[in-house]
Amino acid sequence: MSGKYTIGIDCGTTNIKALVFDDLGNEICSSSVVNEILTDGLRSEQDMSRLWENVKACLKTLVLQTGIPGSSYLGIGISAQGEGLWALDGGGQPVGKAILWNDSRAQEAVDEIKCNAELYTTIKHHVASFVKNGSTLSLLYWLKHADPIRYSRIRTVFSCKDWIRFNLTGMIAWEYSDASCSCIDFMTKEYAEEVFDMLVPCCRTLYQRLTVRGY
Repeated sequence: MSGKYTIGIDCGTTNIKALVFDDLGNEICSSSVVNEILTDGLRSEQDMSRLWENVKACLKTLVLQTGIPGSSYLGIGISAQGEGLWALDGGGQPVGKAILWNDSRAQEAVDEIKCNAELYTTIKHHVASFVKNGSTLSLLYWLKHADPIRYSRIRTVFSCKDWIRFNLTGMIAWEYSDASCSCIDFMTKEYAEEVFDMLVPCCRTLYQRLTVRGY
């Protein structure tokens, strides 16, 4: 094969799919792996390391089937499931399993937030989003009380596709469209510090360490 190519990775909740396209947008090859969802009742989690291994397996299949050298690739694009809580410790390792967008354990915490008129109004004003079980902000608040030891280890939060990009490049960043679901001030495009200070004060260390970027 000759020419230039790109890879697209779609890291969904249930499956990972990777494809190679030529410079005219034609699909050359594809591969997929089924993800494991860890669930029992309200819980919905994924092993972050296992998910990354699945991504690598897809990419390896593309390389072996196409024989395209690395120098012929223009880049890799990533899309993935949104929200949830994908957290790293200070060494860049996962803090437990990823808590997914459809996890329901934070329901009582969400109800508590909605009953606090001042807090709920502040959240709506700054992040312009509904408070729900699977949002990053709600899950941080819930985890702070449900598992304070695990919570105390968190130094970075971002989303699924950012975890994949981190493994590919070593860069920690949180893409705007996911971060804005519950943690970014709608007007300033910066962290909603007032919301964090009211809801999860200890999260200040998170937004001091994390860079948010648009791609």
